[in-house]
Amino acid sequence: MSTTTLKARRPGRHPVPARAHPVRVWWRDASGLTAWLSLLFVVALWVAGRGLQNLGSVSGFLTSAGRLAGCCRRTCSCSNCC
Repeated sequence: MSTTTLKARRPGRHPVPARAHPVRVWWRDASGLTAWLSLLFVVALWVAGRGLQNLGSVSGFLTSAGRLAGCCRRTCSCSNCC
């Protein structure tokens, strides 16, 4: 049987944590704005492709809403916003 001894730390010494570089505020704002603009662009393309007109019937609603949801989800996953 072996025993392991641990060295006692001095009471006044603590490890100094590494400081992370702060993220600049404008960078967060720019990335958020880019995410919202890309979603706005996707919705504009959906409207231009007669997405609103297809909402009249049940099958058209399901198809059109599914396309919009899929495109928005793809945009969010590419930009990691959602």
